[in-house]
Amino acid sequence: MVDKISSSDSGYQPGDLSYFPEAKDNWDSLYKATNNSETRLKQSLSFSGKTIIVEDNSNFPATGIIKIGPPAGESGNYELVYYQTKGQGFFKNLKRGFAGTTQTTWSIGNYVSNSVVAEHHLAIRDAIIKIEKTLGTKTNPESGSLTQKINDLDVKYLSPKPIFRAFPTKGAPPLTVTFQNFSLGNGIRWFWDFGDGTSIEENPTHTYNNEGVYSIKLNMTTEDGGQAIAFKTNYITVSEKESLSFFYIAQTNDGPAYSEETATLLSADPAIFIFMDQTDGDISERHWIFGDGETISSYNPQSHFVTHTYASPGEYTPTLILIYSDSSSKRVFLQESVTIL
Repeated sequence: MVDKISSSDSGYQPGDLSYFPEAKDNWDSLYKATNNSETRLKQSLSFSGKTIIVEDNSNFPATGIIKIGPPAGESGNYELVYYQTKGQGFFKNLKRGFAGTTQTTWSIGNYVSNSVVAEHHLAIRDAIIKIEKTLGTKTNPESGSLTQKINDLDVKYLSPKPIFRAFPTKGAPPLTVTFQNFSLGNGIRWFWDFGDGTSIEENPTHTYNNEGVYSIKLNMTTEDGGQAIAFKTNYITVSEKESLSFFYIAQTNDGPAYSEETATLLSADPAIFIFMDQTDGDISERHWIFGDGETISSYNPQSHFVTHTYASPGEYTPTLILIYSDSSSKRVFLQESVTIL
């Protein structure tokens, strides 16, 4: 015989957060075969056959899914068939090639067995979708889902992001370096390790008196107790062979603007910048190339800065060509590109 099972057996109560919402199980919709009901085809079944004639189907449920093919426990090609009506020795009102199996022709003697399949496979699918919407998938959770709420709280309270940049990063000793802190996450305590000293200031300045290549570490703590560390390996180079050759950008309207994620200099319209050169040496000419097709040349050795406006959004890599009094030249690159939003 066939035992019908339902989630009601285990005290199941449907609800908004049910694992089987909306389409609930009932006594006539879910079956479990306990005796491996099996018979054989009494007549061949053509590809388009609409009635299955078998030797004995007395132990099969009134409606359900049968498997035509090899006997139970053996491998081989098979076809699942949904039947809506069972009569003595036959099944009809069929749905052939059920559940993605291949509809085909079957000869007399092929085995027909009771396939243990819940008619509520669509309800299970719908339940999974509802669970994902309620709980939120691991990636790209929907707004309002539990996972998204947890992610938001994690970012706010548990996941600080220490982000920083420094300038200059190369030069001869003594080299004074300014560190700018762009960290995310309500930081209240900072610990900088410069490689030859430490600081607890939020935006410290540090002087390197000895030659060497230094890695920088920033450890931040949030007001909620979250901690994180950022590293930049071999970030600062101090050498007598290094001249202080860099220039930086300041936005003239509201001061410097930086990407919180990458510390890249950013700007919004109006995109007006001051380019400042602090290169050491006997410089006679400066030729500014802004990356948008515009250039400015300065022949005044005392003129260390120029102003430039970017008219269009984009990412630009400005450079500076220096001409020294001995006619030698040097090209200086900005460490980070300029992104106009």
